[in-house]
Amino acid sequence: MKKILFLLLFINIVFIAVSQEIGYPVIRNYSSKEYNSAPQVLSIIQNKKGFLYCGVGGGILEYDGVTWRKIPNEKNATPYDFASDSAGVIYVAANGDFGFLASD
Repeated sequence: MKKILFLLLFINIVFIAVSQEIGYPVIRNYSSKEYNSAPQVLSIIQNKKGFLYCGVGGGILEYDGVTWRKIPNEKNATPYDFASDSAGVIYVAANGDFGFLASD
């Protein structure tokens, strides 16, 4: 009898432990050392290809899922907001500047 109770208790613990992870998204935090820029991210947007663009102090960072790349701008302005239109053009509102991202 004790063996059956112990087995049932063990099975319940296993099911409870497995159910804790179902439905939660995988969250990955990146430190400023990993992307080699300012620690405060002011805005984020994702394009149709899945690339992330992050507005940080002094520039824009592009993340393709593997590597970070800094996109330079002429005035070295801090981007505060991003917006995209139906065609997929990403517009950038920065400190004293406004523009859009275009591929090179």
